[in-house]
Parts: sequence; C-alpha cells; structure tokens
Amino acid sequence: MTGAPHARAGEADGPLAGVRVCDFSWVGAGPRATKELADHGAEVLKIESARRPDPSRRTPPFVGGNGPDSSVFFVMSNTSKKSVAVDLSDPRGVAVARRIALASDMVVENFGAGFLDRIGLGWQALSEERPDLVMVSISIAGRTGPLAGFRGYGNSAAATSGQAFLTGFPGGPPHLTNYAFGDVATPLFGAIAMMGALEFRRRTGRGIYVDVSQLESMMQLLSPAALAEAAGLPQKAIGNRETWCAPNGVFPCLGEDAWVAVTIATDQQWTAFRDVAGIAAAPDLDTVEGRLAHVEAAEAFVADWTAARTPDAAARALLDLGIPAAPVQDGRQVSEDAQLAHRRIAERLDHPVIGPIRHVAPAFKLSRTPGTVGLAPMLGQHTGDVLRQVAGLSDAEIAELMSAEVLQ
Repeated sequence: MTGAPHARAGEADGPLAGVRVCDFSWVGAGPRATKELADHGAEVLKIESARRPDPSRRTPPFVGGNGPDSSVFFVMSNTSKKSVAVDLSDPRGVAVARRIALASDMVVENFGAGFLDRIGLGWQALSEERPDLVMVSISIAGRTGPLAGFRGYGNSAAATSGQAFLTGFPGGPPHLTNYAFGDVATPLFGAIAMMGALEFRRRTGRGIYVDVSQLESMMQLLSPAALAEAAGLPQKAIGNRETWCAPNGVFPCLGEDAWVAVTIATDQQWTAFRDVAGIAAAPDLDTVEGRLAHVEAAEAFVADWTAARTPDAAARALLDLGIPAAPVQDGRQVSEDAQLAHRRIAERLDHPVIGPIRHVAPAFKLSRTPGTVGLAPMLGQHTGDVLRQVAGLSDAEIAELMSAEVLQ
C-alpha cells in the first residue's frame, strides 16, 4: 500500500482538506474522535483555556516537566490540531468562540448538558444563524432520557453499560480496566457519525445534530452478553477463559514476566497440540465439551509446554500447527514490532517540550489520500492566527482581548 502516514509539513492535504471543525471537546472521547478528522486533513480548532485547561493536559505520564504541554496523554489524543485559548467564562470570549463556530462546518462538544446552551453556543442558537452547520455532542448517556444530565468519564460508561460486571475473574468483584474503555470505543463511533453528518450536509446543504452516547457505544461491543441476559441466560466474569472453547488465555513462558496468548478452538487443534506436547489421548479432554468441563487440567498441559519456550518460539510452533497464538508484548516491544514498523503506525515526531516521541498513526491506510499525523498544539499556540484568519479580528482587537486576559 502506498502513501503511509508521515510527519505533517505545512497545511493538511488529506481527504477532509477544506473541512473546518470547531472543537470544544476535552479529556478523551471527544478529542480522540476529532483527532481522526484532523489526521485526515480537517482543520480542527481546539477551543480551550489556560484558566480551565483540558483535564488531559494534567494527565500523566509527563515528559519534559509537568506543564500543560508535557502530557503524553494529551499529545496522543490531539494530533494535527490547532489550539485557540479563549476564556468562555467571559462574554467577550464567548463572542470570539461564536465567530469561530459560525465560520466552521462542524462544532463538537462534550461539556455537561446545557452548558453551551446557557452561554448561547448551543445547537439551536448556532443553527438559527447557520442552517447548514453540523453539531456533535458526546456524553456518557446521550442528551435525552432520564440520564441526560449524567456526568462522568469513560469508566462511568464501563460501569453503567455492564462491561465492568463482565470483566474480572470468577468469584471476584467487577473490574474496571486501567484504561477507560468508553473513551476508546466511543471515538470510533463518533468519527463514523461525524463523517455521516458531513456527507448529509454535502448532499442536502442542511445541517444536522448528532447525539453520541458512550453508554450506547459500549453496548455495541457488549450486545451478545446483553441479549443473553435479556433471554434469561445470566452472564458472569470468566477472566481470560471462553464459554465456547478451551483452553483460552495467556500462559507463562521461559523468561521473566514472559507470556503467550493461546486459543485452542477445535478438537483438531487440541489433537495437534497433544501430539506435539507428547500428551496421551484422554476422553475427558479430547472434545470441546470435555475441555470446558475440565478446563484447569487442559490449561495445565498448555502451561507446562509453554513454560519451556520463549513467547516467540511458542507462538511460532503453535501457529505452524494451525493454532492461534501470539506473544504478549509490552509497550517497548510494541514500539519495536517489525509489522507495525512496516506499517509506519508509530512515527517519531519532535515535540517542542516532550522531544522526540512516537505518535500513533490512523489504523487504516487510504491509498490516494493517506492520513498525516501532525504534532498536538501547545496551549494557545494558534490563537492569534485563527482569530485573524477565521474570526476576522484585527490586530488591535486581538491585543485588546489579550490585555483583558480574555485570550490566554
């Protein structure tokens, strides 16, 4: 595939070139969704404030200090964007943000319900002046219904959706992943919705309001379990195991903290493993039903075999037998993975504060219009340029707002 992502040189030139997005979103779900647009050429103007900065700018890990431009979390979630620092608690700041919003094709927000309406930047107010405007709201439970005012983060959606209840080990408490999965899953659905809204606008010339729910995004991933529960089949946490095949999980290997993931899905695969491991045939384990009933015994055979091999050697041997397997890699191993290097999924860019750091590229490749990953913005880095070129303010007006600390 030609046209792998590369460091941005100058302005965007991707499939979304010419699309302008006024991005009020912060933390995880909103910024990651607009990042997908920015990495494919949209001009994404991140509206933020030094007085009340995006919480992700204060989220570790930090490199090169602990200031607002040192968060790796922020940098990875806001590539290719421009930062405009405007105080939305000041009516003059709201007026500036309004001019930017009305000069954009799309407005994105994930504030608490009603905040933008209260300051005159909600969907109704903006669409009256710009009937072709697209507006996207991202929230935990959606903007309608009994939980419309619910506020929280990705793990709130993980808990409410039932994901936490299904995650963990048998007999243990519900488990939240150490990475807010709702903030990872929702941007994928959000970006799809944004693209659909832009296409509707292109075809009809009319604007549209998009209501994206983290809870409903999580439900898309959990629908089999939810349907089973609805049918009276209680679901429970089963750790790394599966309900339809065994053994399935991660198994210890030769070396310190070394593991391999293995799934033996069929009786033919078990027979192949049994032969290479020198295990005698056993009626209790030679069928899927038997292995599910005696899962500890089946897992013990696999663990004994993998313990004498490195993760790579174990995975290669099992793959040669037609058994799905893969070494469990840590962050450093992932960054050095030959397949990902070939796909140029993590290019090094030189951040002004953090220094050289790998930036994750889009997970798909467009042959004619490839994605291009650019640096995340410093806080307020593009304020002056955007206010001149987009909001139409003069240098004198900008200086006056700067003096009044409306721009920070």
